[in-house]
Amino acid sequence: KNHDRHGQSKRRSCGLFALRLRAVAMTIVVFIVDNSASMNQRTYQGTTLLDSAKTIVEAFYKARMNKYRVDQYFIFTLNPSPHHIKLAGWRQSSDLQSLHTALSQIKPDGTVGLGVAIGNAFRLLNLNRMQVGSENYGMGIYMSYFKPAVVITVTKHDANFEAISSVSHFTLLLTSLVKAAAAVPG
Repeated sequence: KNHDRHGQSKRRSCGLFALRLRAVAMTIVVFIVDNSASMNQRTYQGTTLLDSAKTIVEAFYKARMNKYRVDQYFIFTLNPSPHHIKLAGWRQSSDLQSLHTALSQIKPDGTVGLGVAIGNAFRLLNLNRMQVGSENYGMGIYMSYFKPAVVITVTKHDANFEAISSVSHFTLLLTSLVKAAAAVPG
């Protein structure tokens, strides 16, 4: 009888571990689709670069949905805030129909730089983590509520865009913080 209780307890803990593992497997996928006027260029096939970007997002979504149905999907554009959010997976289920609707709403009229759009995406992710309670100001991140996030930019630009200056600014800031921490006697 005592052995049976131990077996049930072990099965229950394995079940809880599997639930936690499934919860960790959920990923937040953020697409930043470049919808600037330059994406209205035609390819040799007759489609625009924006149409190709939409096809890439849809293909990634379909490939990922075959394996992971619990992921949350977001689509951001280079439009000014708050019109840059085309699909928000916090409250609505991200099925194929809502993805098609969001992609069909994207027009080549984005005016914000790519670096600003990436910053907006990270700001929204951090805001959500604060609201959900997985991250706490001054306390760090709670690993039991951790949801990995992936930000994918779909653009025709190469790596030389204005976000590089932001990255060098963050690197400079991080370097000065490390030097300041090293100077503090501990």
